[in-house]
Amino acid sequence: MASLATVLLLGSLMSVLVLKTDFLYPVSGLRVAEVIHTEWLESHARQSNSRHEALLKTTLEGLYLDAYVPDLSKVDLSFSGIRRVNTQGVEGVHIGYAGPSGCMVSLVVFRNHIRLPKDIAFFKTGGRPVYGWRVGRTGFYLLAHKMDTDRLYEIAKVVHRLTRIRLPLDPHAVIALKDARAASEPCVT
Repeated sequence: MASLATVLLLGSLMSVLVLKTDFLYPVSGLRVAEVIHTEWLESHARQSNSRHEALLKTTLEGLYLDAYVPDLSKVDLSFSGIRRVNTQGVEGVHIGYAGPSGCMVSLVVFRNHIRLPKDIAFFKTGGRPVYGWRVGRTGFYLLAHKMDTDRLYEIAKVVHRLTRIRLPLDPHAVIALKDARAASEPCVT
């Protein structure tokens, strides 16, 4: 009887833990990242903020989120909206980047997203390619609207590396991203 009670208690605790940590699974985070990206696109949030570094730092610190977010302005992807998000009870930060040809890229960062792999992973949601990875306990999702898939992959590789080494764009990355842009069609809005 004691064994049965122990099994039932453990089963109950596990179900509560699974419900509490459901967001830790990549599929859930992927869906939330897509919703956040779509909301940003629909709001046409092209708010270039010259104080983006201070806003980003304040937002990350406010969430106790230890994450490096790269500045991609050297390759014509400027910050175009940084906002704290709280969706489905999970907090994170959305960083929007906008390019001169209508490209809109989202980097969504979540705390305690440990089920993502450390290496870059490809996902697809709503017909849109998404790349995800984690650095420590921080999860990253990168997705774009109507961007050439090869170009998005090159951006994902560079951002993945920069979030790991915590350094700004280097000349090699700038060349790789400019080459990827030159080889792709402009984004259509």
